[in-house]
Amino acid sequence: MHRDIYRAINNVAQTGSRIDLITVEAELRNLLGIDSNQIDFHLSYFVELVNNTPSSRNVMAYVSIVKNAAVEREALSPYRFRFVLSELLRCI
Repeated sequence: MHRDIYRAINNVAQTGSRIDLITVEAELRNLLGIDSNQIDFHLSYFVELVNNTPSSRNVMAYVSIVKNAAVEREALSPYRFRFVLSELLRCI
């Protein structure tokens, strides 16, 4: 199934067409045969992949999430905690 979907996506890309559900479905029908019973299963799997794969349209939101997680991780790291604690003790 993965090979079929990959081959369909690759074929669509080679034609210069936009890769989306409609173009991949048409290519899958071409590859597997118009009456193939496998097409619905392939398409439902492809839709699941599309829906669960991050889009580049939201890249800035993803960057923000990763950056915030890194800042939190840095703030909570044992070394950072020791540094802050030593600075606090030095002030007392």
